[in-house]
Amino acid sequence: MHYNILEVILFVFFIALFVTVIFRQLKLSVILGYLMVGALVGPHALGVVPDTPRINELAEFGIVFLMFTIGLEFSLMRLLALRASVYITGILQILLSIIFTTIVGKLLGMTTLGAVVIGSIVAMSSTAIVAKQLNDQLELHSPHGLFALGILLLQDLAVVLLIILIAGLNSTR
Repeated sequence: MHYNILEVILFVFFIALFVTVIFRQLKLSVILGYLMVGALVGPHALGVVPDTPRINELAEFGIVFLMFTIGLEFSLMRLLALRASVYITGILQILLSIIFTTIVGKLLGMTTLGAVVIGSIVAMSSTAIVAKQLNDQLELHSPHGLFALGILLLQDLAVVLLIILIAGLNSTR
């Protein structure tokens, strides 16, 4: 079926509201409910939300708002005060995850590029989901919450470098 963009947005908001109420009653993470709604109404399930350039632009706009909201939670001074241990741990986590997954991928017969891409995906976490969960548990500003957020933000910055690395590996093919 074909729906106009306003109908799609209203339908998704209605379903998300419904799922939010249910997940809060069950004391489950609302983020999981939103992921479920996205998978359900997307083009590969019910097909309410089609895979069109307009929907992709709307999704990108949503990601910009999400990143802006995450940015509001953090101050530059707090991030600078996280100490080198956070950055060392974060860099080691990213590198070791990529290296281990790439080795496993190569052993399974994947190409180097494919294995590095999968390794890069495995190395990343969702800052939005973890920040929301820490906030829900009132641990966002605890020492371990700040440590985790420092690593997550480092991963967010590493995405740019990984995209450049993957593009470079792809161009040498």
